[in-house]
Amino acid sequence: MLTRALSEITLADLQALIDNQAPESRRLEYKSDLWPRDKVGNREFLKDISAFANSHGGDLIVGIDEVEGQPNALVGVEVNDTESETLALEERLQSGLEPRLSGVRLRWFTLEKGKHILLIRVPDSLSGPHRILSTSQFYARRNGGLIQWTRTNCATPSLEERNYANVFGRYIKLIRT
Repeated sequence: MLTRALSEITLADLQALIDNQAPESRRLEYKSDLWPRDKVGNREFLKDISAFANSHGGDLIVGIDEVEGQPNALVGVEVNDTESETLALEERLQSGLEPRLSGVRLRWFTLEKGKHILLIRVPDSLSGPHRILSTSQFYARRNGGLIQWTRTNCATPSLEERNYANVFGRYIKLIRT
């Protein structure tokens, strides 16, 4: 996760992630493109956001190419109307997660030739864990990836998953029923 306030982050800060080879982590993820506006894309978007919210928050940066978790280049995404895209993403969040997630902030950075970088800052949610309404699935982050919470790993978590037990503890009974 970037340590500066969202309003203070610059394109130079994003380039520094690449220059310094800042790897994906539990609180930082790179995506080269936006999620498609279809059922699968919606589910993937909600997985990414809810996993951050259920795992102490973090930054998701769209428009950075990565190779094996290492940032490679600022490629940007083509978006004609960033305001419209922001509204569409916020609508997906409000209608797709339960309980609703508040405090997610989006910031666009303009590159050349109509390309943009999107930085999504997801807070550590106090109202979670959040599940995807369409699938009733819970997700959390681990270093550089996601884990799906199931009855099995809630009942007998591995050492790595025990860190997430605090987040999901009050919902284990709900999941088992």
